[in-house]
Amino acid sequence: MLSINKNRINIIIINVYIATLLSLILIPMSKINFHYDFNVTRFIFSWLGIILYINAVICFKKVCNAWVNTLSIFITFLFLFSYGQCILWAFGIHVDGEIGTTKLFSNYIIRSSDEIIKTQIVSCLYFQYLIIGTLLFKHKKKRVHNIQKIQKIIYKVSVYLSAVVIPLTLLYIIYTIQYSAQYGYTALYYSDFSTEKFTSIMRLVEIYFFPCLVGILIGSNYGQKQRKIVYFILLCYSLLYLIAGERGNWIYKVIIIFWLEFKYHRKFDILKFIKYMILGTVSLYLVSIVVNIRGVGLSNISLVDIVSSFDISKFPIFTFISEMGGTMGVFLIVLCSNFSWNYSNSYLTAILGMPTTKIPSLLGLDIVLASNVLSNDFLQISWGTGFSMFSEAYMNFGFFGGGICCLIIGLFISSILYLPDQYNIQSQPLAIFFAITSLDIFCGWSRSIALTPLRNWFRGPCLLILLFYLLYKIKYKER
Repeated sequence: MLSINKNRINIIIINVYIATLLSLILIPMSKINFHYDFNVTRFIFSWLGIILYINAVICFKKVCNAWVNTLSIFITFLFLFSYGQCILWAFGIHVDGEIGTTKLFSNYIIRSSDEIIKTQIVSCLYFQYLIIGTLLFKHKKKRVHNIQKIQKIIYKVSVYLSAVVIPLTLLYIIYTIQYSAQYGYTALYYSDFSTEKFTSIMRLVEIYFFPCLVGILIGSNYGQKQRKIVYFILLCYSLLYLIAGERGNWIYKVIIIFWLEFKYHRKFDILKFIKYMILGTVSLYLVSIVVNIRGVGLSNISLVDIVSSFDISKFPIFTFISEMGGTMGVFLIVLCSNFSWNYSNSYLTAILGMPTTKIPSLLGLDIVLASNVLSNDFLQISWGTGFSMFSEAYMNFGFFGGGICCLIIGLFISSILYLPDQYNIQSQPLAIFFAITSLDIFCGWSRSIALTPLRNWFRGPCLLILLFYLLYKIKYKER
């Protein structure tokens, strides 16, 4: 049975009204030059984005009946990547290398104030359109099979698969650390290493790393022994990637597993969380101060160096948010420069290329990554800028079409990620497994092009769900 309750209809109407109002006011502003105080205007639009994000979190809370849910986790990462530096600007925090102060990606001109404001405006519009899309999905009530049998299948497949996947994944990360130490970090992406067959196979294997961990937790119904093993493996994985200088591959997984633990296994202790957050924040701040002082040299330290080391703009969390928010720089270039896309529609290529890119290739479509075109051809740099969800939408469909595209993406993602509050591991293990493993992949879509997350999603969560279903039918002969 498909349903959209009246409460969600009211929420949708309110958000459509907000989008309409923003469109009527902001679209004309983005197309004309007008005299304004840049700092004040930037401050206003920074807060507008934050208000839209808070509105989204409140809407998802009403829909999912929980402040932290799969939709809010996804939208938080999207907002950090698309608007991270604006969050800091809203609080008067400025970090070295932020947009508008230096050349974008070290090789492109410093963009004007008008272009920064225009990027903020279009980002806010696209963000709101995507929010509307996430609220339009229809919830289909899942058929309940024999839960214990399904959990048993999930667990066995995950354990057998992890025996191969986990050792290979950890060895691959160690190999990348050694390679980058010898040839440099950029060599991982712009040398024979990135194209050799071994690397391609290992990246395919790694797609199943996180599903294996989730499958063991859900399949064992959070058995105590299994939990300890899974958390130890995830810790090793995270530390190795941290040593390698990579954050995107593990940060989503850690946050999702943390949320999964308190959502479906044990009650969340807010007081303990606040205590650890305060201790962690203070520790990070002290470590950053020591690192800044050490960088000057103990024998050369002056009072000015000590005072400057306490500069709030050097706080690790702020620099991390600023680095994530640098993705908006990609959107600024695509939106405000003469960057052009002269290849096949990248979404069509991505959808057809989910099983294999040979399919769109046989149909005569271009297998070209927009991130490579931007980095290598347009900016002519030897390292990757990444891309962004908003940039790809605009690149393929233009200003208005890009907004509609964001709405459709929001609808697609929420139809996969939405988990009703009444779901639990004992009643819907398969639905939770699919949503959680998909969430890990979709979080990275914010700073990527559609081909990579959609292909990983098809090869990982989709194929595993199909495998679980077929094994269930074969073993228990149910129709």
